[in-house]
Amino acid sequence: MFDEIREISLPLSDIWAPDIIINELVDVEGSPDLPYVYVNSSGTIKNSKPMQVVTTCSLETYAFPFDIQNCSLTFSSILHTVEDVNLAFLRSREDIKQDKKEFLNDSEWELLSVSSTYNILQSSAGDFAQIQFNVVIRRRPLVYIVSLLIPSIFLMLVDLGSFYLPPTCRARIMFKTSVLVGYTVFRVNMSDEMPRSAVSTPLIGVFFTVCMAFLVISLFKSILLVKLLYDERNSGQERPLFCLQGDTDVDGPRVDPRAQLAGVPEPICREHLAPTGTLEEVWFQLKSISTYFQTWDQSDQQEVKWLALLERFDRLLFQAYTIILGLYAITLCSLWALWGSSWRLRAG
Repeated sequence: MFDEIREISLPLSDIWAPDIIINELVDVEGSPDLPYVYVNSSGTIKNSKPMQVVTTCSLETYAFPFDIQNCSLTFSSILHTVEDVNLAFLRSREDIKQDKKEFLNDSEWELLSVSSTYNILQSSAGDFAQIQFNVVIRRRPLVYIVSLLIPSIFLMLVDLGSFYLPPTCRARIMFKTSVLVGYTVFRVNMSDEMPRSAVSTPLIGVFFTVCMAFLVISLFKSILLVKLLYDERNSGQERPLFCLQGDTDVDGPRVDPRAQLAGVPEPICREHLAPTGTLEEVWFQLKSISTYFQTWDQSDQQEVKWLALLERFDRLLFQAYTIILGLYAITLCSLWALWGSSWRLRAG
């Protein structure tokens, strides 16, 4: 100390400064230019220049929006080995880990801890000192719960309720198509909300895609059922009608009693006219009636088989959908519980 002067300021360009960098540095934004450093009477040089930097961090978003991220800041020298430039902590590691006064409160992220380690990096050029800070942060999930998770659960419940509509109801196809449009719009909004620099796929995105696939399969099954029933009924209408032989009355030709019940007149075939009262006429009429009703019975049995098969498949889809929705709810509750336990550990 000279004349009670403990500290003086000098231009940074007049003294030698070590080449300390941040290995994860991408860009320096808006750092103020402070060209002076402080030199005290013991020879210690203090450079308190604040820096605003952009660094890389690999985001693990599997548990999004209940994810906890660990981003590192590594300080080291590029040219000077540990014999020339060594690094050390000004404070103890426990103080650094628990000190959160310098962290600015953010609406999306919350600081949990800042751990630090000192390492010697060995390479062919020599040994280099290295200090690494691990910044552990977690996301605040409330805004994503309100805007993503709760609406997605409501949309899945509406889709699940569509299974209670009759499989042969054509309104079911329209309803499921409307739900599919809702799924598509919601999926686009979800893609905008999710982080894009992610290493892993968020679990809620996987569940949502699986439920969307179940909806498409169920919709395709309903379309197939309506198409099969339509073909069966059309083929039944085009089936040749049997003929009844007999005398014509004054009102016109004789019609089929089954057609009379249906309200559709049925012409009499005149190709198989036989003498009235003969056994051949009776045998021909009985055979025609038997063939006609057997054909209708086969058509009805085929329709019943298709209905039973597709209803069984529909029941299987409903059970699988219910299991997926249950797993989705259990997984979200588990992730939320893990997120809450990290807060309790930090408070403890």
